[in-house]
Amino acid sequence: MESRFSRIDNWPLATIKVNMFSTPDPLTLLVYVSVNEEFERIFGFRQAEMVLMSRRPFYYRLIHPKDWKKQLSLEMSTLLGQRKRFNTLIRCVCKWKEEIVCLETFRYSFDEEDTLNHFTISFTPLPRYMFK
Repeated sequence: MESRFSRIDNWPLATIKVNMFSTPDPLTLLVYVSVNEEFERIFGFRQAEMVLMSRRPFYYRLIHPKDWKKQLSLEMSTLLGQRKRFNTLIRCVCKWKEEIVCLETFRYSFDEEDTLNHFTISFTPLPRYMFK
């Protein structure tokens, strides 16, 4: 008998996508941030709020401060060409300050000249009972 809930209902995938576009001015980069409905539901931040936060390393507002070092280390190793993606367990903080543990998948996409053109961050919240 098939469950009335799909796997995606049980394991939602909250996603942020950040696209970067070059401009004629080499010191200017246009950034477009988008989030899916699952992201809004899980973290409480709407698309417009994420756009306003994108002027700073906005997704660090989602990462628990105790995991910032780990996050930065993984990002740097990826940007230095050691890998194009990583998966990690990370503690996140929702808009209402609730802490959740997620499987984070961070993917970078580079163009033919090895210039970063976008990255995607997906968060899969994990059940609380796994961490008690």
